[in-house]
This record gives sequence, C-alpha cells and structure tokens, in this order.
Amino acid sequence: MRSVTPPLPGADVDLCLYPDDTSGGLVIQLAKVCWGRYYEFGVAFVVIDPEVTQQLASLWSAHAPTGRCVKAL
Repeated sequence: MRSVTPPLPGADVDLCLYPDDTSGGLVIQLAKVCWGRYYEFGVAFVVIDPEVTQQLASLWSAHAPTGRCVKAL
C-alpha cells in the first residue's frame, strides 16, 4: 500500500481497494499495519467479508504469473 501519511506498524485501518477504474471498490473492514517504510506500508487482513475474499482470490488468480500458486485467505 502507499499513502501520503502511512500509519504506524500495529495500527488498525479500514481499507477500500480499487483494483481498476470501473469497480466500486472492495472493502476490508479491518486490517492491521505490519510494516511501514517511507510512503509504503503492508497490512494483514483481520476482518473481511467472505464475498470480498472470493473477489480477491479471483483477482489474484487472474493476475498471477504462470506457474506460480496464489493462496487466498
């Protein structure tokens, strides 16, 4: 993730991911910041709707390089 003001590691955040310009966004109800560096940070999804989990799995599968396995939550 990137942010003008990245949160500190350990902080809880709400996320809305926009995989493309046409989607309405995928809401992650709760994520925990795992690491931060300059304007980037990584998160772990804590609370996520099962339907959003399926949408993310489909998105990752569609964009995974050939020969690699992508494991959904």
